[in-house]
Amino acid sequence: MRQKGGIIYRNLTINMCIYYTNQPSLHYTGQEHIFPAGIGGIQKLPKGYVSDEFNTDISKLEQSFLRESFISAARQTEGPGKRGSLSEKKATKSAIHVLVESQSQQITGLGYIKLGKAFEIPNVKINVTTGQLTIGFDRNSFISSEENIKQFISRCEDPQILNIRTIVDDRLDPETILFGIQGDIEENFDSFFACHSSNKMNFSTDYIQRIGKSLHAETSEPQAQKYWPLVHQSVKFKEDYFRIYGKIAFNFLASLKGKEFALNTQFDPLRNWITGDGVNEFAQLDTSPAAFQAMLAPKDQSIHYVILSKVNDMLIASVSFYGALKSIILLAKNFDKPFEDDGLICEWKSQREYKYREFLAKIVMSNTP
Repeated sequence: MRQKGGIIYRNLTINMCIYYTNQPSLHYTGQEHIFPAGIGGIQKLPKGYVSDEFNTDISKLEQSFLRESFISAARQTEGPGKRGSLSEKKATKSAIHVLVESQSQQITGLGYIKLGKAFEIPNVKINVTTGQLTIGFDRNSFISSEENIKQFISRCEDPQILNIRTIVDDRLDPETILFGIQGDIEENFDSFFACHSSNKMNFSTDYIQRIGKSLHAETSEPQAQKYWPLVHQSVKFKEDYFRIYGKIAFNFLASLKGKEFALNTQFDPLRNWITGDGVNEFAQLDTSPAAFQAMLAPKDQSIHYVILSKVNDMLIASVSFYGALKSIILLAKNFDKPFEDDGLICEWKSQREYKYREFLAKIVMSNTP
């Protein structure tokens, strides 16, 4: 290590990660996005800044943040899709959940949200007391009703290869269960049992095979129904989600000032918290009335931003998604170096990113007669 102007810097080495500064033999095959690609981030840090090991360790938390936190609702209705794509085929899908008919409040089946619309997956509703079985699927499916049923029965015949998730929903009658099969919606599951919390059934492979046999024996013709589904989803906010805000802020700081600056030991408490080794003494949501108003009615949902400022002797970051959902991050205390405000604006709908000053100039130009 060496000292410069009262600040201690680590000796810069090729294999030193800006997050895992004390881990040897790290690998650097990819580049870290400043904003996650899942929300449209474009710019990346140079190769060698962030290790593959850190990316692997943080990826589960980041995936949960993008798919289960309050940000998921914006992604499902506004976008973008997988890896920031604006293609409808790659649009973000919600987790599979129970669908309810908006007027009658009757359970209709299992489905997901994509671009603000509900889609039903192939599923069966079963009364475990009477054995009555009803099959449902989206009538806008590209394949016929007969083929939908045939494929569903085929999947039930080989249940060992299914990855099943149980959904507990007390809107279901205790005697009713739903079973759906659909790949390419959730990363780790392709089949789903939904039941009331009091239902303790063992959804075994034998039970799934019996569902397939019951469908095979069914001879009645499927009847098309039109209904407006009511969507009910819950979102999480974990304290750990602040670490994603912190990572974005620190990524931009490293991009702005360079790797050697980011390795400053003054940022060790921050990096320890981001990597999961410390407690949150750095981040909080902006709870001002204006911020809450923006969360309810964002002015511009096509924008994410990170802005860095020096306030007295503190280096502060403000990070916002979809024109709202703003958090304040303390990057460093007793920061005695000169620092000019700067930031990065991500316009994910137009797939552009630019510096804060360019953004201000754009606003000025748009308001100039």
